[in-house]
Order: sequence, then structure tokens, then C-alpha cells
Amino acid sequence: MVLLMSVMRLSAHDFLRAVKDSIPDGYNFWVYTPIDYFYSQEQTPVVIFLHGASLCGRNLDRVRRYGPLDAIVKGREIEALTIVPQNPGGAWSPKKVMDVLDWVAKRYPCDTTRVYVIGMSLGGYGTMDVCGTYPDRIAAVVKRRQRTWKTAVLDYSWNG
Repeated sequence: MVLLMSVMRLSAHDFLRAVKDSIPDGYNFWVYTPIDYFYSQEQTPVVIFLHGASLCGRNLDRVRRYGPLDAIVKGREIEALTIVPQNPGGAWSPKKVMDVLDWVAKRYPCDTTRVYVIGMSLGGYGTMDVCGTYPDRIAAVVKRRQRTWKTAVLDYSWNG
């Protein structure tokens, strides 16, 4: 009964983990494990979200303002291991993004043949850079870049 009550009190916040200063010269990041992750580990796909320039910095909580972490906290269930790195500034580094993926994959069993990279604005450019640099490691990318406040372009790219 006590176990049942403790499980019922779990929320999306309980499945979010901030990872800071774990990769030398790398990005800090969040990892979200879906509610059923511990039953499906090796079959769990991976989503990497690259944010836009407005969320760059060194305060990891900033990347929760929009994107998948914001949706998760508001109750959306994402059935994928979700990784949200924070870019301190400048262009996204494909190597650093892959270093984050490698760090997570060593600690969280997952399906590394189903890695999806999603990016907005600066992160949209980063998604294409990551996919172009590591095409054999990325299953698909979705990039969204804002041209003006009224119009947005959404591009889908599938690898394979």
C-alpha cells in the first residue's frame, strides 16, 4: 500500500534530471525518462532538443521555458528518452551534442538507432549541422526556424 501511494505521487518532475559539469568542456543538460522507461529501456528512442539563441547561457533552468521540458512539466507524456542540452552561446557544436548522447547512452539503456534531433531557430541550424556531421547516428531531424514573428518555416528531414 505504501509503495502504491508513493508511485501515485510521482510527477513528471520526478523523471527529470539535471546533469551539470559531467562532460569536460561539454554542455550541461537535462535528461527526461518516460514513465514506462524502466520496462522498455533498450527499445526506448531518444529525442534531443536544441534550443534557440534566447535560451543560451549557463542557467540550465532557462531551457525549461519552451520545448519538450515545458510540455512535460505541463503534463505531456513523451515516450522517448529526452535530452535537452544548454548551449552557453554561439553555434551548436555537433561533437558536443554527440558527447551528451554518448554520456546518456552509457548510463541509460536506449535504442541508439532511433535518435531524433529537434531544433528551433539557432537549434534548427544545429540540428542540420549535427545530422550533416553524424548522418549515420541520426534517424531523423525536425528543424524550425523563425523568420519573423508572423511566419515560421518548419522543415522535416528523414535520414535513410
